[in-house]
Amino acid sequence: MKEIWKNKKARAGLIFAAFVIIISLVVVVMELTDKGTKVEVAKVEKNDVEQRYDTTGVMSSVAAEKYYAYVGMVPKEVKVKPGDVVCKGDILATFDTSVLNEVISEKKSAYNEALKSYNNAVANKNDTQAQADELDAQIKTLEDKIAELESQPKPEENTTKEIEMPDFSTMTEEELKAYIDNATSEFDPTVLKDSSASLEVELMLLRAQRALVLTGSTDSLINMYKQSVDSKKAEYDAVIKEKADYANGLVAKQDGKVTDVFIKEGVPYTLVEDKNASGDLQGLLSGMTGNEAGFDISSLISGLTASENGVDRGLAITIDYYEGYNIAFTLGKYDLETVKVGMPATITYLDYEYDGEVSYISATAQSSTNIVSSIMGSETQSTSSVEAKVNIKNPDEKLILGFDAKVSILVAKKNHVLTIPVEALVINDEKMYVYIIEEGKAALKEIEVGVSSDKYYEVTKGLTEGDEVILNSSKIHEGDKVYA
Repeated sequence: MKEIWKNKKARAGLIFAAFVIIISLVVVVMELTDKGTKVEVAKVEKNDVEQRYDTTGVMSSVAAEKYYAYVGMVPKEVKVKPGDVVCKGDILATFDTSVLNEVISEKKSAYNEALKSYNNAVANKNDTQAQADELDAQIKTLEDKIAELESQPKPEENTTKEIEMPDFSTMTEEELKAYIDNATSEFDPTVLKDSSASLEVELMLLRAQRALVLTGSTDSLINMYKQSVDSKKAEYDAVIKEKADYANGLVAKQDGKVTDVFIKEGVPYTLVEDKNASGDLQGLLSGMTGNEAGFDISSLISGLTASENGVDRGLAITIDYYEGYNIAFTLGKYDLETVKVGMPATITYLDYEYDGEVSYISATAQSSTNIVSSIMGSETQSTSSVEAKVNIKNPDEKLILGFDAKVSILVAKKNHVLTIPVEALVINDEKMYVYIIEEGKAALKEIEVGVSSDKYYEVTKGLTEGDEVILNSSKIHEGDKVYA
């Protein structure tokens, strides 16, 4: 052996052989001891899963109540100001109601006149000309009143449009009856009060009644006189009650928040325009003839109530009722597959949470156009969405209309179902996978999932309870050596 070691060639060969053996031993040891990459795993277990649709929207109210005051009426007490929270039954303001004495007197006179005309019609049932003369006298009185009102100065923009009267002489008896029946059933003179609009409508009815008299239908006319008596009596009674109500005070009809106050203690009320109310008298009158045009006559008349077209009362206080508080937002076409009316929701405003429910989803999509800038310039993109609303069930004074709020809608819920953490899911070519450990290596396993939350996916196929899945596997590839 010494002789071999003395030989340089032999000595080099032995050293090389020993080096190879050592390297081989190191590699074997490393292979035996290297487990691969350490990974975090989680067990497949059962949990409750709530799937939610999260978005933001703007708070608004669809239940506003408007309270009116007569011009010249003096508020004795005004108990609210904008921003105040009121409860159902709270008194908002009380008034000196002496200004209504003249209105009551006028209503009483109108009732007496209607009663007189009815009695005359009954007495002259068989005297067509006498009835026509009576109607002519009433028509003349109304025309004089209207002329007097129209002679009073008014703002140019509020000038009433000239009315084109129907040609009653061309109508048959049946058409006249239908016209008057439709008008009297829809028309509520108590709404228009003493405005020229009210007188115009009454004038139209009188002219129609006169035309009907000339057809010889006296029974129908007497019945209409009776309707007029009942209407005038209702007006008279309503104003008496109204005077008492104003004296006792305007009362909040529901819980809510005061948004506008247009009255001041000790200061006679002056007319305030209700910008959301509008009425077209021409449309109202033309709509009475059979209502073929589809006019909602009651709504049109109500629209005239707070306008400045000769009406003697206007807006005093506005309250947004809590029952109408909602959050408005938009949904894309794919969101409609999951979000439905009636689904429960949670509304978050600042640090406060409120219960809610999806109350409305529009049946019509609206398009919007966005200009998108790019390297090559600008291009136009069009998107479509539908309006939706969530009603707030427990609103309070902390909510401010017009501000944004977060909305979380519960679209699905599963209790005690098999789940994996969201960090375990791998999506590839629209298929769902997880990584599991098989014989020390990462292996992809295809699964099927159901509902999901921000923490879990429901597993409907591919795994069993107790299986382990790899979390946060973005740096892992199939076949990699791994250990937990």
